[in-house]
Amino acid sequence: MKVAVVGAGALGSVYGVNLSRVADVTFVVRDLSRAPRVMHVERVTGPAHAHTLDAPRFALDVPRDADVVLVAVRVDQLDDALLAKLAREAAGDALVVILAPLLPHRWEHAHEKLGARLVAAMPGVVAYEPEVHDGAGPIRRGVRYWTPRASPTFLDDRPHDDPGRARLLALVDALRRVEIPAEPNARVRSLNPATTIAFFPMLTGIAAAGGSIDRMLADAPLMKLGLAAAKETRALARTLGELPPWASLFFNFMSPFTVRAGIKLGRARAPEVFTFLEKHFGQKLLDQNMAIFHEIERLAAERGVAIDHLRKLVARAHP
Repeated sequence: MKVAVVGAGALGSVYGVNLSRVADVTFVVRDLSRAPRVMHVERVTGPAHAHTLDAPRFALDVPRDADVVLVAVRVDQLDDALLAKLAREAAGDALVVILAPLLPHRWEHAHEKLGARLVAAMPGVVAYEPEVHDGAGPIRRGVRYWTPRASPTFLDDRPHDDPGRARLLALVDALRRVEIPAEPNARVRSLNPATTIAFFPMLTGIAAAGGSIDRMLADAPLMKLGLAAAKETRALARTLGELPPWASLFFNFMSPFTVRAGIKLGRARAPEVFTFLEKHFGQKLLDQNMAIFHEIERLAAERGVAIDHLRKLVARAHP
């Protein structure tokens, strides 16, 4: 299998470097001068699992013979220019798998550009680069990641008579062979946006606290506002579909006490996860957060769901 990975950030590195063990992988980037010469990925939990890719292949364009194109960029980077590039360069029978959350309007827009090639996905990898390099780009990129058991990589399934399904199942098999849990799932198009919308206030709350989970927990008015916003987004998420069981359980028992207790327990078991949350959602994703918020705002208006508390929370996080 030939795989093109669009984007060589933390998420693209994990999928691309691992898949390179069983597939022919090319990373597609905007600037070759910033491409690392060595890529190293290491799984944080579970059995020791690390892999180093020396001299990875980089290109400015999607190889025409790619069977699968994995798009691992932020939501705000998934603009018309990138969609046009994917439509122009990816072969007609290639699958274009978008790992960013596609809320309904964005999915419709991407589908207009890509047609049957589009595959919505829900990544089952949490990844970050502990050190961010500036300048001409790092010689070596090091990424640490998790693959939560409760949340494998879901790929939008296709009918059994769809000619692209065999290729989709081949990708699922390739991911499993490199120890990235993956499954075809017919509910991805509702599951991914519903989960993204429901948890948006929790992640925005970290940004509102200046990128510190401890400050968020200690700020009682902020916690109250975040929980009120979460009730609004949970109501909006219900208009799209059901959440995964673990997410539904969280919202059924959500309160200041359970949030604090859950974070305390999580920190004891996996402290590095919270380092990731603070770096990723508290500091890096302003443009993505605002892009998602504007989509939530539009969807809420269409479906008659009030999001007044969410607006206040976003204003505090991104004044």
